[in-house]
Amino acid sequence: MKKVFLVIATMFSIVGLYEVSVAGPKYRTEFIQCGSENYKYRECSASSVRMVVEARLSQQHSKTSCRKGSTWGYGRQGIWVDKGCRGTFEVSGVSL
Repeated sequence: MKKVFLVIATMFSIVGLYEVSVAGPKYRTEFIQCGSENYKYRECSASSVRMVVEARLSQQHSKTSCRKGSTWGYGRQGIWVDKGCRGTFEVSGVSL
């Protein structure tokens, strides 16, 4: 048992010598208000998020239904809306 512990402790010590610190991407959350005027397609860009990886409808402002994938969605740069959907969207992604 002592030998196994000593070997594991030595392995962690050796690995620790070669550890490289790499800064990961910084994530940010932003709220975007976006609305489809006259039931037309519209895109709204995120201002502080370089690449959107997640989005959700935070608050619907239209009487028209907002359904993800149908009347709203997101791409790399921001939110898109269509067919009368209006709302506030929470987007998260890699920051600028």
